[in-house]
Amino acid sequence: MQAYMDAICGLADRLLPLIAIALQLPTDFFDMHFDKPMIALRPLHYSAQTSLPDEVRCYLHGHVA
Repeated sequence: MQAYMDAICGLADRLLPLIAIALQLPTDFFDMHFDKPMIALRPLHYSAQTSLPDEVRCYLHGHVA
């Protein structure tokens, strides 16, 4: 997991100067805003759902269009 986090932070470090250049800003423009990574990965926990194999369970939640 740490290797993934390091890779993502490295990618951001490489992309931010390119975005600044595209916006005609100094390459270090975003540095002050990204000095401390705000990364939080927390395991998602969903309560167990049980159903019979032949049961069809379909749900449409409010956030699904």
